[in-house]
Amino acid sequence: MVKDAELHADEDAKRKENIEAVNSAESIINDTEKNLTDFADDIESEDKTKVQEQIEELRKALSSDEPDAEEIRRLSGEVQQSSLKAFDVAYKKRAAANDSGNDSGSSDDTNKQ
Repeated sequence: MVKDAELHADEDAKRKENIEAVNSAESIINDTEKNLTDFADDIESEDKTKVQEQIEELRKALSSDEPDAEEIRRLSGEVQQSSLKAFDVAYKKRAAANDSGNDSGSSDDTNKQ
């Protein structure tokens, strides 16, 4: 039994690595798609399209019979980088809109005093 475990240790480590990469990628996809929906009005259409295309490429890698952990991590990194860029722009747009809304509201409060 111990010998069997030793013989299959490399296979088990590779399988574990693949499972962890797949789980991480699925989490990245879910989070990214949720944010794409939440910030739909604030994301540039070309950035959104790029992220969606990368997600589809990642999904294809995940649907493979034997997903390659290294390839999945590479594609996941690309999705994360593109989405971070797109969401950074969206966050800045929302912050600017909130600041301009707060500025006009705060000047009204000052005038009332």
